Amino acid sequence: MNKRSWFRQLERELTAQGVPKDERKEVLNYYGEMYRDKLEDGWTEKEVLHEFGFPEDVADSVRGEGRRPRRRVEYRDDYRDDYEDYRERPRPRKKKRGVFATIFKILFSIIFGIVLIALSIAFFVIHIAFTIAGIAIIISAFTFITHNIGAFVMVIGAGIIVMAIGGMIHFLGHLSSKCFKRMVKGRA
Repeated sequence: MNKRSWFRQLERELTAQGVPKDERKEVLNYYGEMYRDKLEDGWTEKEVLHEFGFPEDVADSVRGEGRRPRRRVEYRDDYRDDYEDYRERPRPRKKKRGVFATIFKILFSIIFGIVLIALSIAFFVIHIAFTIAGIAIIISAFTFITHNIGAFVMVIGAGIIVMAIGGMIHFLGHLSSKCFKRMVKGRA
């Protein structure tokens, strides 16, 4: 059995057990991430899937039912045949990071942090400038109200558009601020 068929079988089992779609996606993402991590640690595909166990058992554990009699005995037999030659192997050691890599990571984090702080400040200042400009344009529109109603509406619209652009810039600043906070917490 390969990764694709294991994950397909797990999704089928979760669906058959009535697990909601968002929960199924969460379970599949969790096992996908674990799969990638174990491959990075030097495990083979067969070893990782053997460690996970049968998709049916994983689906049962998600629902909290424990083991139960299976409908697809032939599938389980085929699955077991894939791992007859499997030997328990010691867990691989974590790779140590070199001094150069650690220094590079620290410098990159500092530079990236400074750039993100500057971007956050710049987005905030630009947002304020656009908002003030939009308000000024809307106020200036009232000079046209007695002369030309079309010009009045057009200038009001321009003021609203300028304020909307300021709002979008504020949103971008908010995103860069969130990114900076995540980086500081070490999740970037």
